[in-house]
Amino acid sequence: MKTVYFLIALFSLHTSTIAQTITSAKTGVWSDPSTWAGNMVPASFNDVVIATGHTVTVDINDTILNLSINPTAILHINSGSGGLTLTATGSIINSGVIQIVGRLRTNNNFTNQAGASVIDNFGNQLNIFGNLVNNGSLNLSHTSVLVCGDAGTASTLPQNISGTGTFNLHSIGIGNTNAAGVSLSVPLTIDVLQLFNGKLFLGSNDLTCNSFNTAGNTTSYVVTNGTGRLKSKFTGISNVIFPIGNSTHNPVSIGKNTGHHTFSVKVNDNFIHSPYGSSVVNSEWDIIDETGGAVSVDITLSWYTTD
Repeated sequence: MKTVYFLIALFSLHTSTIAQTITSAKTGVWSDPSTWAGNMVPASFNDVVIATGHTVTVDINDTILNLSINPTAILHINSGSGGLTLTATGSIINSGVIQIVGRLRTNNNFTNQAGASVIDNFGNQLNIFGNLVNNGSLNLSHTSVLVCGDAGTASTLPQNISGTGTFNLHSIGIGNTNAAGVSLSVPLTIDVLQLFNGKLFLGSNDLTCNSFNTAGNTTSYVVTNGTGRLKSKFTGISNVIFPIGNSTHNPVSIGKNTGHHTFSVKVNDNFIHSPYGSSVVNSEWDIIDETGGAVSVDITLSWYTTD
């Protein structure tokens, strides 16, 4: 009697999606396959390159990986598109021109190269969840918002704002739950600071702005952890609260600034000037009238019982 054994081999078929780079083939709209080499609209697993000399207009919401805009290329984001959203691994490198009429978001880093520019219209957003390096021209001056993270979804990465280019910003929003928050590596002048969540560390750089959306709280304020100061010029009798502190949140309220002076504020954890008496708060407020001359204002300092 013979016994025959059968060896049955089971093969498992695997399919994988390999990230492809899709490059523009001509000037056109994003949703048109003929705009792209290979006649394929970019998808969430694609890196995208806008080729030199091409203008691509975003007319739909889309999600991609990484985005590169070559020199003399233009990426135009329509207001009706809702902006271009990149996935968590995506970064943007701009060597051309980005025109934001809608919303542009990267879940990683944004680099604006020397000679490149970002231009906005009214009411737009540039959302960055990683680092911002601007060595070109960043012009978000028409009520647009540069948001580190987002008002609804905070970044969990330590973030940094840096670069040798020009910054023309209406407002900056901070949404970041990382303990390191957002660090400023360049001095900036803006109209509005919006603290949604998290901390902005000034380091050795000044931040000048006209107004704040909040007085801050224990987890969301401007940290004067170096020589940098928070500056503001305001008018009238209304109090302006500087959302400031160092290791703790210690806001400053300045009111009745009828002289229209600019004030700068810094909070020190260590005393530069010797305190009077033994019952002291473990913080020192350094307030300077940057305008100079005679002025009369009301100043209120705030601290917590743990201070």
